[in-house]
Amino acid sequence: MCTKETGTSRYIENNKSGFIITETTPKGIAKAIEDALEITDQWSAIGAKGRSVFEKHFSSSVFQKRLLEIVGKAVLKT
Repeated sequence: MCTKETGTSRYIENNKSGFIITETTPKGIAKAIEDALEITDQWSAIGAKGRSVFEKHFSSSVFQKRLLEIVGKAVLKT
């Protein structure tokens, strides 16, 4: 679960690979939790898709690759 204001939300499909809180108020957060509780039977599938999103965009190997690309570009500019 994340808010729409985070960068993470652009990788998540609401109710497919995670949950996005669209209104960052106590009522909005409560609504997102209530909505998620209505589909507990889908949590395993949502979790599996969320894990795929993590592996594709946020895993340590992806982070290392991106960091090396950035450092490499910076070195080439000097």
